[in-house]
Amino acid sequence: MDMNIRHLVVCVASLVLAAIIFMNGAVAAEEPSAKPEDFRPAAVSDLPGVAQSKVVAFIKGFLNSTRSMANRDAGDLGWDCLAAAALLEAGDKRAGAKLRATAQLLADTAVRSKGVIKGWRYQGKSPDSCPHGGLDAFGDGTCNTPNTVYSFQTGLGIACLATAGDFLGNKEFLTMAGQVLSFWQQYTLAAVPCTGCAYYLYSDHSNDSGRYVRNINVFMAYGAAVLGIAASDPAATQLARRAMRSELDERRAGNEGYLGRLDPQWISKQADASQNVENHAAAMAVLSDQIGVLLASKEFRDHGLGVWEKWATCDNKRCRTANCRFWGGDASKCQATLTAAHCAFRKKSPLASSQCGEYLSRASSLPPFGLWATIVGGTSQ
Repeated sequence: MDMNIRHLVVCVASLVLAAIIFMNGAVAAEEPSAKPEDFRPAAVSDLPGVAQSKVVAFIKGFLNSTRSMANRDAGDLGWDCLAAAALLEAGDKRAGAKLRATAQLLADTAVRSKGVIKGWRYQGKSPDSCPHGGLDAFGDGTCNTPNTVYSFQTGLGIACLATAGDFLGNKEFLTMAGQVLSFWQQYTLAAVPCTGCAYYLYSDHSNDSGRYVRNINVFMAYGAAVLGIAASDPAATQLARRAMRSELDERRAGNEGYLGRLDPQWISKQADASQNVENHAAAMAVLSDQIGVLLASKEFRDHGLGVWEKWATCDNKRCRTANCRFWGGDASKCQATLTAAHCAFRKKSPLASSQCGEYLSRASSLPPFGLWATIVGGTSQ
């Protein structure tokens, strides 16, 4: 072979080899971007890049948290559970372990009496906490026993066990959720002024007999709705619809407050009416919207959006002068846990989108409720 030709062949072979090495190197260099800890749910793809990166960092912190879950209130664990389930559904497989551990802890800490699974007690700290345990739920000087079960914690507990049972294929979780919901059917208001409605009581303690608070009814409705879909249980689905009918009836009557119109305090003092918007409405709005998603109900979704709008645009004297714990709808001033409710409606309202962006730009952390609201807000159209 001529020397010039041989030289040309060697050069071409070298170039081909170099190209192969370069391509392999490029592939290898790209691999780190696919690490699990960099998982970016499609549900946040509508957010600005900086906000996306913050949410991804918050997700990583949430899933890698070493904080002990022992002695945490069931309500807090419920939000953990829903956030983990939303991430798992979004494709983040790491969330499975978090979901399983949280659901198992709720299963282990449920209050039982004579073989009956009743629900979950309150383990948080409140100005209404009693010196020897328990809760003076309405500040009237009556202390419930420490093992009193509450519908707020119980609604989230049912939702958690039902979701985990569905996603993880754990029939025991589903069965337990059904037993708790069944137990609570004896704790509803006897007088039902609207057709086909259900009104869940605040707790199973006689101190709270007849007390009706709007948000806890929605929490129970959400638990029933999740169970109905997860277990293919039409009875649970019907309970969810009945509880939501009573909530819709409150708004039709012009009540925007915390207490329901059938509560004795509301009746005696007209304590809550159209001017008493506060932060409980934010959670009610997101839950109502998600009940609508589960049950394919435009009416429930419209209700959730309406509750959010009333809360988000509140401009009465109480909202203007209140601290963020009472009303946190202005994300430029408040980055409270429930301020994150804006993110659940960001695809439905320019105001929600703006407030969500403001919240994420300022928040130093994203609590589980906020993480859940952000994820479902990106998937619910």
